[in-house]
Amino acid sequence: MKLRHLMASVSLGLACTAVAAAEFHTLAPGSGQLLINSTSGFNGVTVTGYSGSGGQFSGFFDTTNPAATPDGFLRFFCVEITQSAVVPGPATYNLATTSNDNLRKLYDIAYPNRAAGDFWNAGAQTNFGVFSGDDDTAFQLAVWEITQDTGLNLSAGAFTGTASPSALKTKAQGWLDAVAAYSGTGYQNWTLYGLTNSRQQDYVTATYRSVPEPGVLGLLAAGFMGLFGAMRRRR
Repeated sequence: MKLRHLMASVSLGLACTAVAAAEFHTLAPGSGQLLINSTSGFNGVTVTGYSGSGGQFSGFFDTTNPAATPDGFLRFFCVEITQSAVVPGPATYNLATTSNDNLRKLYDIAYPNRAAGDFWNAGAQTNFGVFSGDDDTAFQLAVWEITQDTGLNLSAGAFTGTASPSALKTKAQGWLDAVAAYSGTGYQNWTLYGLTNSRQQDYVTATYRSVPEPGVLGLLAAGFMGLFGAMRRRR
């Protein structure tokens, strides 16, 4: 009985460290319908090749009827300059994982409420990706700098950009400086997804895989050590 109780305790400890299932990234890669439902939080931007507005989109993605699939909700950013966005749509897009380490570092540094892990959980939208004030415009500037240039500098190179209010450019550049100075492996917990259409604006979105805190790992290790000891005594 003691051994069973210890095994149950360790199992419970493991369950407590697991992240609730994240619905968006369980969707199978492939073709689907993207329906944009919001462009709120956009501010004026002037960048190489484009003058208009920039910020974070939100919408739904599904293979059949996006509006009827709440767990297909996501928030996303432009990665192109010259292509237009279909608002609200729907428009046909291809979903696939993509890779850009600097972009993953940007998400790790600046994307809000990452502990939520995904945009939709337990029957409701989460606060994952809900920016404070106009910071989503600053994030969009940083995304463009990373995807359109190599220098991580909004004031020089093949891509330059400004925002209104100008403080948003300052914030974006601060994040880019942090990307350049980034050390560690935390960014590897981010998975990027590209939404692509050959004739329309392409987008990027992301999910975050939470990991146990060091203290939790220590408790788990202690639990496994106890389990191992109990098994040895039982023999």
